[in-house]
Amino acid sequence: MFEKLLSLIGVKRQREEPSELKKMRKHCRCPICTEPIVKCALTNCGHTFCEYCFEQSIIYSSSCPLCRKKLTRSSTIPCKSIDNYIYSQLSDKQKESYVLRMGLITKWNEEKKLSNTKVGMKIDALDTEGVWCSAVIRLKIDNGEKIPSLYIHYAGWDSSYDEIILENSYRLAPSGFYTSKNIPKYIMGSIVGINDTDD
Repeated sequence: MFEKLLSLIGVKRQREEPSELKKMRKHCRCPICTEPIVKCALTNCGHTFCEYCFEQSIIYSSSCPLCRKKLTRSSTIPCKSIDNYIYSQLSDKQKESYVLRMGLITKWNEEKKLSNTKVGMKIDALDTEGVWCSAVIRLKIDNGEKIPSLYIHYAGWDSSYDEIILENSYRLAPSGFYTSKNIPKYIMGSIVGINDTDD
């Protein structure tokens, strides 16, 4: 009788375990791309996304895709423990896809970094309102052994909006990296939507 009871409990556990594992794996998925989260971006409202997915989303809307709380690009932090946990939950086949996606995101991160900056160089800059704008480097400030700072001027705006930003900031990218996309832009002092024209 006792052995039969144990075997029934064992069978029940075996049936429950896969659904629990399924549930855990579901929580490891990015709600934007529905794939396992790669390079976790943890928002200050408590949601997790792929770094790439969140950054693409925040370009078009300044709110969390899940709870609609107002967010900015700096509202997230990377979380390696979540990355490690997600990777540990993947099957061998999923791990192959994960590694491939990680490579693509690493390449994307490298492509958006500024290199060989100099005065007069055109760049993309994320302003304080969260809109990508065309800008030009007016001055490069050497900080000794530290990362140089760039004094940038937003194209079409007066100098009161000029800023000093570290050269390796996420707010700077090569010219056209973001602004060549159909994203919200400033026109004559106002922000227009992605479906509006520049005319």
